[in-house]
Amino acid sequence: MSYIVPVTNPGISETVNQTYQEKAVSYGVVLLNMNLQPLNVITTQKALKMLFTGKAETVRSAKQTIRYADKTVRKPLILKMKYMIDVAYKYVKRVWSRHFVFERDGYCCAYCRRDGMLTIDHVIPRSRGGKQVMTNTVACCPACNIRKMNKTPEEAGMTLQTKPYDLFDIVFDMLKEPDSTYMLVTCF
Repeated sequence: MSYIVPVTNPGISETVNQTYQEKAVSYGVVLLNMNLQPLNVITTQKALKMLFTGKAETVRSAKQTIRYADKTVRKPLILKMKYMIDVAYKYVKRVWSRHFVFERDGYCCAYCRRDGMLTIDHVIPRSRGGKQVMTNTVACCPACNIRKMNKTPEEAGMTLQTKPYDLFDIVFDMLKEPDSTYMLVTCF
């Protein structure tokens, strides 16, 4: 199984450079409000429907093309609404999800890259003030989780093979630096 994830250790075997665009393709299309505030991640089908009905416009698109009805268009990666959506909160935050952590990390341990039974590990332990957010949690096999215990990876002598991130952080990086790279990591 191969998944595209940010890599902090480029020495991992079977890695291939990937662009931010290819990273976003695997997650669907990011929908932004008129003021560029992230609203949601939607399917490509819904994104095309919004484009053709005139509700949204493309901010960034992939190289691949899609045939839709009698038209051929480039696959949208980021859409911006043409009108403002009133959001109840000042900022939209992605809710922490165990499933999303596993999916983001490719269903592999973030320390040893083995797949199989997984648990959640807090990079900075909760007892030391670490929060349960996407940027502080990683998928971890039970053996590595027991070895790490209540320590930081550095204290435990372990190296994170992938850096924890939130999808919306990637979106804003895409808007700023479209040429940044990600790696394709394969579980052992």
